[in-house]
Amino acid sequence: MMQRSDITSAGIPPRAELDKMLASPSSTDVPRLWLAQLSQARACLDAAEFLQDGSQRLCQLIDTACDIEEAAVQALSGDSV
Repeated sequence: MMQRSDITSAGIPPRAELDKMLASPSSTDVPRLWLAQLSQARACLDAAEFLQDGSQRLCQLIDTACDIEEAAVQALSGDSV
């Protein structure tokens, strides 16, 4: 099960790992708020996989996922969660 340190070093977890974390939030030290946010970021990346390279929607989804990831890494690196 991924922990804060895993996310701060590796970024947005794969969908299968997020699903495990969401199913058993007590087995990770990642706060539920950030589990939900990381799940949203993963959904953006998953949707982006099916879009044409260079499309505006693809860029928006990737930017959104990056913004969420950056905020999560910053929050999880400190104690501001």
